[in-house]
Amino acid sequence: MNQAMSESGVAHAGARLRVGRVSITLEPAFFVVTGLIGLTTGTTERFVAWMLAVFASTLVHELGHAATFVAQGSDADVRLYGLGGLTTGRRSRSRAGSVAVSLSGSVAGILLLGLPAYLVREAGPPLPDFGDLVLGYVVWTSIAWSLLNLLPLVPLDGGHLARDLLEVAVGDRAEVIVPVLSMVTAGVAAVVALALGLPFLALYAAFFVAMGYSAMADVAARPVKQELRRIHQAIDDGELAEAAARADHLAPGRVRGAVRRDVAELPAWIAMARDDTAAVDAALAALPPGVTPSGYLRTARAALAGRPDEAVERALEAYKNEHAWPPDRQLARVLADCGAVQRVAGALAGAGDISDRAGAIEGLHLDLHREGRYADAVAVGALAMRLEPSPQLAYNIACSAARAGDVDAALGWLQHAVDLGFDNRSLAAADVDLADLRSHARWVDIVGRMGQG
Repeated sequence: MNQAMSESGVAHAGARLRVGRVSITLEPAFFVVTGLIGLTTGTTERFVAWMLAVFASTLVHELGHAATFVAQGSDADVRLYGLGGLTTGRRSRSRAGSVAVSLSGSVAGILLLGLPAYLVREAGPPLPDFGDLVLGYVVWTSIAWSLLNLLPLVPLDGGHLARDLLEVAVGDRAEVIVPVLSMVTAGVAAVVALALGLPFLALYAAFFVAMGYSAMADVAARPVKQELRRIHQAIDDGELAEAAARADHLAPGRVRGAVRRDVAELPAWIAMARDDTAAVDAALAALPPGVTPSGYLRTARAALAGRPDEAVERALEAYKNEHAWPPDRQLARVLADCGAVQRVAGALAGAGDISDRAGAIEGLHLDLHREGRYADAVAVGALAMRLEPSPQLAYNIACSAARAGDVDAALGWLQHAVDLGFDNRSLAAADVDLADLRSHARWVDIVGRMGQG
């Protein structure tokens, strides 16, 4: 099994379209926010022209990023949402590849849309008023916004670009410098906007000041987050004494910010791994004042107590409201023990208001596999495939089915992975999960259709 999960392939609420390795999601919030801004244009004709121009400019910009991800061997997920556009994928490990991803959106917007629109408008034959309006807005949104997007502001492309370039000179210190640079840049922009009598732009710049501060706080909390991951890995590996010792050293009284709750919950997760209900309750009762347990811990507690209905309900709330949490397999384990894990996956699959539902279900699949709950892993993985088919996921389900002893199902999923484009022959040939398949007559044919990996 390949344990790595791509950043792309996440299902979002809204209309979806998949073209090759690129998934495009159009969320209603994108049109609502764009429309609210468009109302300030004054007329119906200008409003419609604005909507068309913003949609085209944003889509071309994001498809520029997507094309670069695909060129680097990654799937891409394009999302148009309330704050604009976002494209995710597996970033290149090379600095040049990362820079290319950061630049490609603005380059595409300017070269493929902005400049052609400008030339047609300035040098072409006279256009109807509506056509001239559309092109005028396209020039503004494709050129001016693209240049603005290259400023060193977090989380714009310019922020990523600044980090990549600064890393050449100052190494890891770029992670600290870029948020500060972003706040300074946004602060200057806010002052200039106010001086020019542009309060809306000043408010927009203030938003980036806040984003820069948030990024700086995240950098400060990163060592604690890394230690949290190590502790949860120890819990998952059954090294509970080591996990407890590390947790004692990482006392919540010495931690500030959003990670304080995650640190305070560690004794409860350690007790969860021991199936010690009384110790879990004692750890919950001992949480510091003002710290509320996460929805995931509440879900696991309900599952440990054998209350599957409550566990399903709490899981949906957690996945909806708490998108990030430490990577602890105990949740998947206790959900499987109480017979609720497939119900949780099914509920997630049908929950249109949970933006990361496909990724959440795939995460459950991987955790179940690591916990040796192979039959559940196959069922949960199949649900993820219905939402977001991918060759890697199909391959991982084949691994789970093979471990479960269902050779025919495993071969079927492996065949499906190849049909979707899986071509890592060397991985399949060496993967211990697939050992029972290699003596089957279909194995040679299926693997023979893969590339060299």
